[in-house]
Amino acid sequence: MSLAASARPVLGTTFNFNTSNIPAGSLLGLNILSLTEYPAGVDLTSLGMPGCRLYAALDSVTTFAVAGSSNSLPYSLPATPALSGLQLAAQSASLTPGINAFGFATSNGLDMVLGIN
Repeated sequence: MSLAASARPVLGTTFNFNTSNIPAGSLLGLNILSLTEYPAGVDLTSLGMPGCRLYAALDSVTTFAVAGSSNSLPYSLPATPALSGLQLAAQSASLTPGINAFGFATSNGLDMVLGIN
């Protein structure tokens, strides 16, 4: 799977988290957003997810219905100048029975810094 942002995270705007290459047979998608980033990723092999890594702590998890191999989830940012410079980490995951022993797959991680322009 792959996660990308449709635009830079500018305060007072809305951008999309675009998840692509969602594995066939996925039942549910997750979008993870966090103040804590794991730059090297936490290896999830011990959970039965070989080749998967966790790049963002599970501070906020939003689910989305999987209808095909991609999803676009809008995210609105408040127009609060005090949030400028705040660093956020994001990642997607999918509940995909049989893909591995745990039944989940993960995407790459995104490191984003909120800005005013």
